[in-house]
Formats: sequence, structure tokens, C-alpha cells
Amino acid sequence: MIDSATGEITAKQNVGLGYKDTVCVECENTLGSKVTAIWTVKQGVSCAAALTANTLEDKSYPFDASKTSVVVATVSDGFTNNLALTD
Repeated sequence: MIDSATGEITAKQNVGLGYKDTVCVECENTLGSKVTAIWTVKQGVSCAAALTANTLEDKSYPFDASKTSVVVATVSDGFTNNLALTD
């Protein structure tokens, strides 16, 4: 948004999932000269809005001397990515 009194161009900064907009601004002076500016405005996501913690179930594994480790969960088991914004 452009403030006609100050000439300041502002954008929202509190959108939880972020956003990306292409902005085109055309300015004209009293002599009829025109200029056009096109650029991208992107606000990053809030991690709190982008991720949700999932409930993980307790797991139990028997002793196995031949193994040094076992996968108990993956990142996608523990979290859901709610991010809808893409580049």
C-alpha cells in the first residue's frame, strides 16, 4: 500500500504462513513522465504457524547385540508442515 501523504510503501508483516506478491507500481509526475517498477515482496513464515507437533506413541524394542541402533521415528512422524507457500 502506498501512503499518498508520505510516499511510504508498506506491506503486511504478520501473516503466519507468509506470502509472496508481485507488485507493480506506476508513478507519473505533472510533466507527464511515467516510470514503472515491478518487484517481489515476500514475508517469511512463522515457525509456530508452519509446524505442528504430532503425538508420538511410546515404543519398545528388545535387546539385540548385533544392532547398534534402530530408527524409532522420523522428522515427518514428529511434525506436520502446514506451509502452503512455495517459491
